[in-house]
Amino acid sequence: LMSLSPVAVDVIILGLLVSGIASIMSSLNF
Repeated sequence: LMSLSPVAVDVIILGLLVSGIASIMSSLNF
């Protein structure tokens, strides 16, 4: 984990953002 490249960190952050937005949209749809 110490040798993560900035690109890997960006991918992880984007994944968290997408999952968070998806959960918010699903909760709003209800």
